[in-house]
Order: sequence, then structure tokens, then C-alpha cells
Amino acid sequence: MIVKATNATIGYDDTIVLSDVNVEIDRNSVLIGPNGSGKTTFLYAIIGLAKLMEGSFEVFGVDVRSIKKLYGITINLIDAYKILNLPVKDIIEIYADLMGGNVSDAYSLLSHFNFNSFNKRVHQLSLGQQKILANVLSLAFKPRLALLDEPFENLDPSRRAKLLKLLNKFESTNIILTSHEMDLVKGLKDWDLYLVFNGKIFGKFKANELEELYVTKGKVENSIALIQTELGELSITRRYGDVPLSSIGDIENLLGVLNYDNKND
Repeated sequence: MIVKATNATIGYDDTIVLSDVNVEIDRNSVLIGPNGSGKTTFLYAIIGLAKLMEGSFEVFGVDVRSIKKLYGITINLIDAYKILNLPVKDIIEIYADLMGGNVSDAYSLLSHFNFNSFNKRVHQLSLGQQKILANVLSLAFKPRLALLDEPFENLDPSRRAKLLKLLNKFESTNIILTSHEMDLVKGLKDWDLYLVFNGKIFGKFKANELEELYVTKGKVENSIALIQTELGELSITRRYGDVPLSSIGDIENLLGVLNYDNKND
């Protein structure tokens, strides 16, 4: 088991972001939901940047509050590398040494994404280059678990396609990623899928079964999940419903699509 949360409440100081979280993640998984839904907070809880307030939360069988006992976990937080204020080539060497990896593995992956700005400092890179660097440093040195927060953000279509292909064949580590882009999630073959809305996590589903999932306004008998939103209750159903999830390119648009349909009924 990679992550197991039971009746978990997670947040920062006295602010609750996620509540009543009950998930068991044992393979590559993607959390999809709109911005502000709690996806990033879930990743932060794994590395101790978000606080477990109630319930239990284990990573590889270790209580997340014992974060010092958790090794081999990486996350694509670019701000961590900006602090060093060093050229990219020096950051790669430092991080490879810390992870017990080989710098050639990072250079090989960066070359795959046509990255060649090794003499620049992180703050001098474009947003797309920063995302590539953070993704690669999270994956290159065979961590036990790589956490990728919105890894496709700021990447051009070509690099998005390359990253999607890489993730589908990357077998040397466990990966949990977040996204709000449904079109990309459909390409994560054989991954588990969790939906995140308003501080709740629903699932698990299968990313390659996304075509079968629908969203329906109101409470539907035999629904597989019930979500509370500003539009009221939404039911996640299989093979029938108001709107197929796969038809929504960006889950940020979900409520807008349903609200439009409601006005035109």
C-alpha cells in the first residue's frame, strides 16, 4: 500500500481543506478536480507540509506524522530549487547526490524534452522550462514515490504528449499526480482515478474507463458517488447521465456546463 487515509481531516493550522478522506492508493493514480478542491493539499499531507488534524494517514505503512522516517519521496515543487539560486547544472548535481542517483539520468530525461538551459538559474527559466525541470528532478533518480502536482501545466502540446507517453511507460517508481485537464487524464492508461471536489475525495475509478463516467444533476439511485456543489447535489453515474465526464476538456468547466444545460432545459 502506498497511501492509506482513514477518516482523515487535513489542512493548515486551523483551516480544514480536506475532510473525511478514506482512500487506499496502491498503484499509479491521478487526482482530478478544479483548482482549490484540495488536490495539492493531499500531496502536501504526504510530505508533511499539510497537517493531519483527525483520523489516520499512512505512507508505505508509516504514520505521516513520522515524516522523518519516510525516504525516497519527491515532489515537483519548483520553489524548492529557486531557493538555492544556483545554475541548473549545479542543482542537478546536488539533487542527484542527495538522492543517490546519476546525473546522466536527469540529463537524458531533460534532453527528451529539448531542455538545454543548464547555465541559467531557475528564476531565469520560462514557466514551461521550470515545470520540465521540476518534473524531471522528481522522476529521474528512481524515487520510491514521485508526487507530480499539475505536471502538464505551462507545457506546450508537444511536451505534454512526451510527458504523457513517458508516464505511461515509467515503471521504476510509484507516481501520484494531480490535474484538472480531463483530456490528458484520459491518456493515463491503467492508472487509478480519484475525483476531488470541495474538500472531498471520491473513488477509486479507472482513468481508462473515463468514457463510462457521467455527471448528473441531483441525487440518482445507484450512483457511484454523490458530490455537494454550489449547484446542489451531483451524482456520478456509470454509462448514463446528463454529461459524460470525457466530453469536458477541463474539469474547471464542469459546473459551467451543467449550469448551462440547466438554464436550457
